[in-house]
Amino acid sequence: TLFAGVASLRVMANGGHANTMLEGAPALVLLLAVLLFAAPLGPMVLLVGTTVGAIVHVAALKLALRDGPLLYGMRFKVASPAWKAIAFGGITMSIGQLVNSLATPLDQYFAVRSGEGAVSALGYASRVAALFIGIGATALWRATLPVLSEMSAHRLAPQLWRLAWRWGLGVFLVGIVACVIVGIAAEWMIALLFERGAFTERDTSAVASILRILAFQFPFFFGGMV
Repeated sequence: TLFAGVASLRVMANGGHANTMLEGAPALVLLLAVLLFAAPLGPMVLLVGTTVGAIVHVAALKLALRDGPLLYGMRFKVASPAWKAIAFGGITMSIGQLVNSLATPLDQYFAVRSGEGAVSALGYASRVAALFIGIGATALWRATLPVLSEMSAHRLAPQLWRLAWRWGLGVFLVGIVACVIVGIAAEWMIALLFERGAFTERDTSAVASILRILAFQFPFFFGGMV
C-alpha cells in the first residue's frame, strides 16, 4: 500500500494520469481469480487474488514511472514548512472523516433495532453502494487533484474556484443520474449479484429497497469530492 500510494502520487506529480486506470488492477485481478479458481481454492482464492493484485498494481506503477526506484530514502519529520500550509486543510479533513466514519456504527445500531435480517440486508446494500461510490471517488480524485493543485500552485484562485464549482455541479448532476439508474435497476442488480442459494427473491426485494435509499447520497458525495 505504501509503495502504491507513493508511486501514484509521483505519477500525478509528473503530469501523468495512468495511475487512475491502474487503480483498478487489484480489483480486476481479484475478480479474475474468483471467476477462474474459486472452486478448487476455496477461501484461499481471496488471499491469493488480493496479494497478486497488489503486486500487479505496484509493478504497473513502476512501469509508468520509468524514472528511478519506487521509493527514495525517506525521513519522517514534522519540521518541513509544508506542514503549516496543510495544517488547516488537514485538520478540517480529519474532522470530516471522523464525522463520516460515525455513519457505519450508527447505521448498524438502527439496523439491529429494525428486526431480524436487517443488518445483513444493510451489509449487502452497502457493498453495492460502495462499488458506485468507490469508482466515482477514485476517478474524481485522480482526475481533479492534479489540475486543481497546479492551478493553486500558480495562484489562479478565481479561475480555480470557478472550475471547481463547475465540476462540482457537473458531477452532482451525474450523481443524480446514477441515483435514478440505481433506483430503477436496483432489484435487477441485486438479483444478478446475490440471488442464489439461500439468498431468495424476498431478500433481493429487501436489499434493493435499502440500496435505493443509499443511492440518495451519490450526488452529494460526488459533489463533495470535488
